[in-house]
Amino acid sequence: MDGLILGFDLCDNYSQISCFQPKELDAEPVYVTNEEQYLIPTVICRKKETGEWCVGEEAFKLTLLGEGVLVDKLVKLVEKNGSETIEGIKYSADSLLEKFLRKTLEIAQKRYCITAIKSLVFCLQSLDTKLMDAITLCMDHLKIPRDRVHIISRSESYIYYVLSQKREVWNHLIAMFDLSDTGLHYYEMIVHKGIRPQTVEVFHEELEEGFSLEILESASGGKIADRILCACGERLMNKKVFSSVLLTGKGFETKEWAVNFMKAAGNKRKLFFAPNTFAMGAAYKAYAYTSDSRIYPYIAICEGTLPVTVSLKVQVDGKDRQLLLVSAGDNWYEARSTAELLLDQVNAIDFDITPVGKRQGNKISIPLAGFPERPNKTTKVELLTAFTGEDVMTIRIKDQGFGELFPATDTLIQEEIHIGSAAQ
Repeated sequence: MDGLILGFDLCDNYSQISCFQPKELDAEPVYVTNEEQYLIPTVICRKKETGEWCVGEEAFKLTLLGEGVLVDKLVKLVEKNGSETIEGIKYSADSLLEKFLRKTLEIAQKRYCITAIKSLVFCLQSLDTKLMDAITLCMDHLKIPRDRVHIISRSESYIYYVLSQKREVWNHLIAMFDLSDTGLHYYEMIVHKGIRPQTVEVFHEELEEGFSLEILESASGGKIADRILCACGERLMNKKVFSSVLLTGKGFETKEWAVNFMKAAGNKRKLFFAPNTFAMGAAYKAYAYTSDSRIYPYIAICEGTLPVTVSLKVQVDGKDRQLLLVSAGDNWYEARSTAELLLDQVNAIDFDITPVGKRQGNKISIPLAGFPERPNKTTKVELLTAFTGEDVMTIRIKDQGFGELFPATDTLIQEEIHIGSAAQ
């Protein structure tokens, strides 16, 4: 292996890492200890005497011994742009996250005796822009090239985990319940048949019926939790055909309390516990980034990906062509494009917004108001597109003039398009 291929599930309470093994064509959890502990508490501690940093269970132990100062809830701290003061020194949330990521990645590097990282995919419960920007900058500081680092949602990670299993697992609908300290989440995946290109879609819902894992510590609390899950399962899965049901999250590490739910969920379906779903799915995705061929010939439509293709009609060598700007299934955080256009008898630029699975969509026209009046084919513009969310596209059109005869001006148009409503 010329570099580690890693999936990193970053969550506020616990994080996980998985490593893809190219020889076995499979991913495996990265265990923290010999006791096969794969959950890493998302906490960091600074030792009082040496100033050394440690993470996870070691951080908890040092804090209990009074030998260190603990910082937890690192994800929320970053999202709130917060900071922590430790022994008179103020640390930004971003710097604390960097230290945590450095130390946790070292766990994998030491386990496999490999320092280089070939591909690294983070998956997040919520695709908060501040958090994603912070992760990107952390990787810059760790000198991991940006083209080797990607950030996806847990929904997308779930897709790659499922598609890496035997086909009978996902022949019909696939449900997953995620029960952890952060709440109860439901995921439902479907492979759309008869649509070209082949498309996989995931519906995700954070359930209001979520409960604290502490109630599972008593028999009476476990019965209440079992009833809650049974009601959720009945509401979400009634009158649908499922191939399988996955259970993940710390709450399902013991399942004795969920007797009735397990019986109902497993009725005529495959039922299995997949504790490393998100980290392993991210590792499968990390491997896909390293391959020249399309290992997964599907378009993923879920949180974090674009539901539409955006293009515009242009002429190349006198022939009409569609200039592709972004494609359905692209990661919106990474979806950027730049093009130079020579205007030919146009006073507006028309964009085609086409939902996945459809041949035609709608047009959005942006007038070139305020641009200098020049003879035809003497105005060149720079077109830049980027996204601030999976539904919001920012378009920037800048005047570049045409050589020395028609110098560029400061004319600039910038607009936001809500692509979801534009495609309807």
